[in-house]
Amino acid sequence: MKIKTLGIALGSALGLSLASSAWAVNDMPGGPKVNGLNLQEAASSVAAGQHFIHEVLLWVCLIIFVAVFSVMFYSIFAHRRSRGHKAADFHESTAVEIAWTVVPFIIVVGLAVVATGEVIADVEERRVSAPVTRRDWKSSRASASIHRLVSTASLSIRA
Repeated sequence: MKIKTLGIALGSALGLSLASSAWAVNDMPGGPKVNGLNLQEAASSVAAGQHFIHEVLLWVCLIIFVAVFSVMFYSIFAHRRSRGHKAADFHESTAVEIAWTVVPFIIVVGLAVVATGEVIADVEERRVSAPVTRRDWKSSRASASIHRLVSTASLSIRA
């Protein structure tokens, strides 16, 4: 019995000594924060937009969570059998089926509108106009400018 207790004590001491070195880690520059619970700071406007979408989704999920669990706990407490309530029959209720189909659809469409706004803003920000001159063995002629999206990869231009 004493050997088992001694083994547990030594194992606990070893575990605590190894775990204490993890507390000495500092934040890395440009990297995630130690004990950080959110996204790191945005380095570009695209990342700022993604952070905004993340925050909107987080708050929508939180509101839905609080609403659903509040109604659920109220229903469990107020309509329990010991208070004499009898369960209602919602079998083939058209109104309930329409409600739990339409409400999530409205939520998804609303979130899609927010995300689409961020994507369109990103595309408009990266739009570049470049004048183009066509040259062949007979002539040289300037044409209209070409609108093209700049990729995130580096561009190489040859003269």
